[in-house]
Amino acid sequence: LLQRLLRRYSSINSAFASNLATQLGLLAAEKADMEQAIHYLSMAYQLNRYNQLAFIKLQELTAGENLSVTPESYLVQSRTALDINPYDLTLAEHYAEMLMRLQLYDFAEKAFDYVSRLHNAAYPDRPLPDDLLTLWLTSCYQTPRMEQKCMEIAERYRQRGQFNLTLEALAGKAAAKLGQVQKAQSMLEQAGQRAESLLGDRQL
Repeated sequence: LLQRLLRRYSSINSAFASNLATQLGLLAAEKADMEQAIHYLSMAYQLNRYNQLAFIKLQELTAGENLSVTPESYLVQSRTALDINPYDLTLAEHYAEMLMRLQLYDFAEKAFDYVSRLHNAAYPDRPLPDDLLTLWLTSCYQTPRMEQKCMEIAERYRQRGQFNLTLEALAGKAAAKLGQVQKAQSMLEQAGQRAESLLGDRQL
């Protein structure tokens, strides 16, 4: 019955046909018919790129070797999951980090900006973790005409009385890109002195 419905609706309603193909793939997997399972799950994913169940199960069966699953496919899945759960901080972080890994820095900067706003809403008394701040500032630095924002992000971090050498270095390089050479040199020198001071305190 599922096969007959799939043949009928594959050219009429791709979303419905994708669900049918997914069920056929899951049934084949239960019978340990991996070839048929992969065939139907691949069909399900091709019919509907937003079919998360087919995508996840296909990854499980092929261990990521299926040629139809590309980094772009992962992005689509992550973005779709975020559309469904827009306030899920973990999903937002995963999506932003994936954009960074693919060197899509302008999109990554916007994604980390969204992560920052989500984090502030969920944890108003807790600052954004250093690792996320570093990734945000890095994507910002790599995006044309975003140097000023890099410096503003670093300044907000400093106002909390915290120090991060990587952030200071990126902010200094951003100032240099803006032509503020003396300011950049001063920022980097101050960051170096602060790092040496903190290192000396730890040794004591």
